[in-house]
Amino acid sequence: MEVAARLLLKPDGKFEYELAYGALDEVAAGIWEPKPGAVFLTTVPAVIPPRFVVESDQPDPAGGLWIKLSSGPVMEGARQRIYLIYDPKEPADMAEVGDDGRVPLPGNRLPTAIIPEIPVYPIMSKPIPLTGTSGHRLTLRFQPNDIGKADFRATRLANENGVLVMPRRDLEVVLHFKRQSSP
Repeated sequence: MEVAARLLLKPDGKFEYELAYGALDEVAAGIWEPKPGAVFLTTVPAVIPPRFVVESDQPDPAGGLWIKLSSGPVMEGARQRIYLIYDPKEPADMAEVGDDGRVPLPGNRLPTAIIPEIPVYPIMSKPIPLTGTSGHRLTLRFQPNDIGKADFRATRLANENGVLVMPRRDLEVVLHFKRQSSP
């Protein structure tokens, strides 16, 4: 996958960051602090992550799970996917929401929580608890908030022979920023 990134460290202690990685584009701005062998970045103001808000949760006596997005699809042309959580100690199952809103439930097990996926961005929203013994007909609204802003919180970039190295484990990529001469 093609990657383009830029990090500008300004003399006043502020930074600007841009990344284009496949379908993902993100930016950030904030403050930077030099320390021995490293530079630390903090996004300012703090990022408000995107999230899903429950607008309504009606029982489904048949025991099914249905999801409708009142704000429309998060990403045009892509099916909404969700993680089904049954127990915090078990790995979550992934399911695609059907065109009619129905969510297939493996083994007809009703999850105790769901996490709707935010396509392209490596962000996990908070679990939405599902209570009771019947099924659910949920209406969710997607709030993008600061989607596309990188959330750096004293993020360490090692200085390796004049090259700043930023591991992005969430993207499974390591970025290397080499100093450019000013024009």
